[in-house]
Amino acid sequence: MSGGEMSSVNGNGPSGRAVRVWLGLLVALWILVQVVAIIVCYFLMTEKTLIHGAFYRVYATALATAALAMLFVVGAVGLILNRPWGQRTILVGACVQIALTVATQVLEVFTPMPNGEVVLHGPLAAPLGILLWNVIPVGILILAAAKPPKPAST
Repeated sequence: MSGGEMSSVNGNGPSGRAVRVWLGLLVALWILVQVVAIIVCYFLMTEKTLIHGAFYRVYATALATAALAMLFVVGAVGLILNRPWGQRTILVGACVQIALTVATQVLEVFTPMPNGEVVLHGPLAAPLGILLWNVIPVGILILAAAKPPKPAST
């Protein structure tokens, strides 16, 4: 606990720098997860076995994930530059990601189970999807709201 980096002993909580570092690491991890999700969606869209409605659902998921990934990249640039808008951008991105995940998984509950092709689909996948896709964004949300960064001095 040198330099007040994690000065929770005296009740002040973590420093702004520590929050930004952890937030940056989580955002980098989440951008990587989103890129992998976009790649998976691309390969799913190229399969000839997708029915018409499923193609557009995968396409919409890929577009939304790409848009959110860009939003997180912009927020990460703001974090690197130590600008207050960076943390706010990431905060908005995390909220949108959580809402999108919950809405997608609620829709998934009402999707009928396929005949043995995909195990994690429909009502079985919804709670798992909400847990897996919201663990990192909730962490990002907590860190982004934890302590606003100090404006950079010019």
